[in-house]
Amino acid sequence: MLAAFLSMFGLPKACLYGVAERTDIKLYEGGSLSGSILSPSLRTLELLKDVIDRFRKDGGQITRTTLKRTIGDNEASTDAAIRYGISQNYLNQLTQGYISLTKSVGDKTFIVPEESYYPVVENVLQELWIGSNYDRSEFLLENTARKDSKIIGPWTRPDFTLVSHKKFSYTIGNEFDVVTFEVKRPDSANVLAVFEALSHTSAATKAYVVFPIDAAMWTKTAPDQESRVKDECSKHGVGLILIESASSMPKPLHVIKARRREIDHERSSDFLGAVLSTSGKERIAKWK
Repeated sequence: MLAAFLSMFGLPKACLYGVAERTDIKLYEGGSLSGSILSPSLRTLELLKDVIDRFRKDGGQITRTTLKRTIGDNEASTDAAIRYGISQNYLNQLTQGYISLTKSVGDKTFIVPEESYYPVVENVLQELWIGSNYDRSEFLLENTARKDSKIIGPWTRPDFTLVSHKKFSYTIGNEFDVVTFEVKRPDSANVLAVFEALSHTSAATKAYVVFPIDAAMWTKTAPDQESRVKDECSKHGVGLILIESASSMPKPLHVIKARRREIDHERSSDFLGAVLSTSGKERIAKWK
């Protein structure tokens, strides 16, 4: 019964087994929905991962005060993560302020679902395009991950799709682009994402991979993957965007700009017809 109840919210099973099933995680921290069930922010989930990793390293029992003082840079945020962990049966609240891991966690790895990064990624991409002299009326950005559509194949659906059009003062016609974005969790920031993004270029004029990871941390933890990702991006014209401090103060790094490809209007139109929302397609139609 508990498993069925938790499956309604998606996160616990997704986090424990690395299968991200929820796509509508609400940015929220410190509050509650339906009593004790929290709807966690990305920051809460990342801090809970740090708390669980701390227990795996040190074992035993640790006081709530110690966890709040040694994990994260804000005690209230860490406390929100602890409370969420208790409510979702990752952590036990013991007597005298002590906390421990529950037996149900076992040796399973706690993974922050990819979908938890989507709200941050969406905001960052919008700001990047605005910073590139696009007015909000000149582009459309949609989350196109895991929606029912006619698209077939494991690597053909981008996580985000951006469509832009721009007119210039002294030239005839419009610049029209279809840009796709493949998002990966920090622990999946590897070369596979580049080839997934590359598969989108049959319909897109530009393709990007987006990793919510600090550049220095990536270099430290996976230097071989970092080097290969950059090599393959440069080789195939795939762009690379990093988002540092994603859960606190997101800072985008436009590491490699995507190479523009000539648009195939028929393929692009079919692709957009399959992945965009009805309102998105109606908006694009007005650009003609």
